Amino acid sequence: MTVSKILSIAPLFVASAFADDRLGVNTHFDQGWNPYQVMPLIPAAGFGWIRDDLSWGKFETIKGQYKLPQSFINWVTVAEENGLKVDLCLAYGNSLYADPYDVTAYSNAAAWVAAQLKAYPAVQAIEILNEPNNAYFQAEGSNWKQKYVTLLNSSYTAIKTVYPAMTVIGLGAQADDDFVMMSYGANADGLTAHPYPVALPVPESVYEPSYYTFTNFSFAWLQHDIRPRWDTEWGCSTGVGTTQYTQALFIARRLCQSLGDGVSHNFIYDFQDDPNQVFGVVDAALNRKQSYQVVQRLMSLLSGMVSFGGVYVDPSYSDSAFDYADFYAYTFQNGGTSVAVAWTGNSYPSQAFFTSHKGRLSFTHPAPTHSLTEVNAITGETHTVSGWEQYGNEVVMYSAEVTNEPVLYIAR
Repeated sequence: MTVSKILSIAPLFVASAFADDRLGVNTHFDQGWNPYQVMPLIPAAGFGWIRDDLSWGKFETIKGQYKLPQSFINWVTVAEENGLKVDLCLAYGNSLYADPYDVTAYSNAAAWVAAQLKAYPAVQAIEILNEPNNAYFQAEGSNWKQKYVTLLNSSYTAIKTVYPAMTVIGLGAQADDDFVMMSYGANADGLTAHPYPVALPVPESVYEPSYYTFTNFSFAWLQHDIRPRWDTEWGCSTGVGTTQYTQALFIARRLCQSLGDGVSHNFIYDFQDDPNQVFGVVDAALNRKQSYQVVQRLMSLLSGMVSFGGVYVDPSYSDSAFDYADFYAYTFQNGGTSVAVAWTGNSYPSQAFFTSHKGRLSFTHPAPTHSLTEVNAITGETHTVSGWEQYGNEVVMYSAEVTNEPVLYIAR
């Protein structure tokens, strides 16, 4: 069995985790959040990006006349002061036009905004609409997918003409619709998805018809397009009996899987609770939920790490009941450090579904390995692992405990 020594309950991270370029969070400064109170808490958790809106109708209130709202200038300036990058979603139509998504008018507005954004370098991406399968579909009718591609492509050209360095992203419907729009020639630097789970918040699941597991969805996506994938919304609320533990475990498992599968950018929904929803990683009074601490812990260990491969389970030396079918594991590397993470998935993220099996796990880390430490992503409990050896470039743990809570193994 594994021989471990408990070091402490304190996790291995500094108070302010390094903000990671792959990780973002949705915010609502456009809807009135106080940027001076909220913004400093965001990079401290490890988020490198925020995603927020600039409604077209707020900067073009008279046809053909544009002006940036002072509220926008305020919050985007505070984002820059806090070292955050911004994905700016031009999310809505404009009622000044008979067609609220008039292609020429929208593209002109997007180009004007892009030109102004040279003065606000925190904004590094413009997202063309939010979930076009909803409000846009209702406005544009049955041919909405072709119309959206026309809007996206026109906006892409207009933005790139005035600001070639700006990243333009779009899509964000659901899998089968997104794949159709890809086939229509969607032009963007990156393509967006919102892989929320099915009704029960099982993090390894998605509601992306006709795909219902994150693995299958991600594999199918790569078969259709290899441009960077931006998952600009996904999350789990703490409402209606869902505990902070469930939210934290959901986010931990999905985040590890997303990073392991090479998703370019992940934006958790949401940063702060408001009266209408409780998806935040902090509550309405800015108290940090368990999920905030879990994100901070994970990113303190995985920031800058590149997905390198998997983790092998040796069935000859593992529990006979080891759950191979639901075993998830990835290895990340950077310089002289490797981090492997493993858990049992495909279950509701609750303590009631806690399982535990011992397995002989191995992962790649170039010799020599001087130390091996394990950290529970949820609790922060930290141990040195003494029941291991190195064979060539493989670190072998004789009897690691695999549960539904991700455990990270840090090899140095």
